[in-house]
Amino acid sequence: MAGCADISAMALRLAASVFAPHSSPRHLTSQGAMLLLGLVLAMPGVALAQFMYLDANGDGLSTSADSLNPAQVGTIVDVYLDASHGRDGASATCDVGSESLTVFSYVINLRATGGTVVYSGFANARSEMTFGFGEINTGNGSYKNGWGGTTVLPPGRYRLASLSITVTGGSPSIEIVDQVDGSTDFTSFGSQCLGANLDNTYTLGVDWVDVGGLSITGAGGDQLLLSAPDSLTISENQPVSITATAAGRGQVDVVASNVPAFLQRGEAGSTASLTGTPGFSDAAVYEIDWTATDDARPGEIVTARTVIVVENTDRAPVIRAPETAVASASAPISLLFRWKIPTAIPSRASRRLACPRERRCPMDLMGTDSTGFPNRSSQAHSTWALR
Repeated sequence: MAGCADISAMALRLAASVFAPHSSPRHLTSQGAMLLLGLVLAMPGVALAQFMYLDANGDGLSTSADSLNPAQVGTIVDVYLDASHGRDGASATCDVGSESLTVFSYVINLRATGGTVVYSGFANARSEMTFGFGEINTGNGSYKNGWGGTTVLPPGRYRLASLSITVTGGSPSIEIVDQVDGSTDFTSFGSQCLGANLDNTYTLGVDWVDVGGLSITGAGGDQLLLSAPDSLTISENQPVSITATAAGRGQVDVVASNVPAFLQRGEAGSTASLTGTPGFSDAAVYEIDWTATDDARPGEIVTARTVIVVENTDRAPVIRAPETAVASASAPISLLFRWKIPTAIPSRASRRLACPRERRCPMDLMGTDSTGFPNRSSQAHSTWALR
């Protein structure tokens, strides 16, 4: 008659074959994990065993205080594995064979649900593990990485790696899953203990099921958040793009108001963008207001304001003068010159008008702009005698 360890291994292999057939990519759903957990608990002598989790506040524990930062603010996340204890602290032993639950490699598969994230800056924290199993980071919310080596670590709790996770939209949760699309490696750790598959690998969904992920709504973080730039300064004829993002518990929407005519809207759920180019007559200060709402919090809104300063751009003055002038010899003549100075200049500033090329024209014309405002037409009168 088979012993408890053998019966446990058979039950785990049977459950794994139901929820994750080898003929297709294996994804242990939450329903499958719960049923598998029920099977494990129903078997005498089988513990929850190992616990792999994500720590976001640097205390090395998995608690409700661990949370992703608001949108566009990266969160440094540590990956931990306790190979010899379950979440509840109960000791674990090798279920197949008599070897210790040592550790000499690891693989982690992550998936974001309910929003979008960017993974970056993965760092292996185990100097004993020098062989990489490859990274998958395709930008679709899934991530995989892992390392191994020849050094065998004794049973215990280990910080395996760290990486940065940045929320870019929605209200995502980060789950440790058995396998992501494109990965040939399952979430697991190498051990001297054989494991249910008899391959010296403890595999999530086969040998253990308990994992701890992250969400954007950890302890004290269950709130509607809105992020937008406070201010920016640009010049006329300079392209500009502004983005505001929000995160909450339900369906989040961001809307912009008081938008200047030179900006086009790109609102889409939890992210709103404005793009455009101010023209040569758009120099001014603009105040754009953002409003975020969450259908899980009826009536609640969060607001932010972005101040845009559009500075005037230097352009050459435009001068208009008569093409011809008719006068009698030795008689005074009065000519009217008009010019436009597009760029703001100090009050009472002067502009010298060039003298015609005729040698016998000792002309010294001075035009004065008496206002100093941009795009204002001015005029000058001058009198000279032809000789």
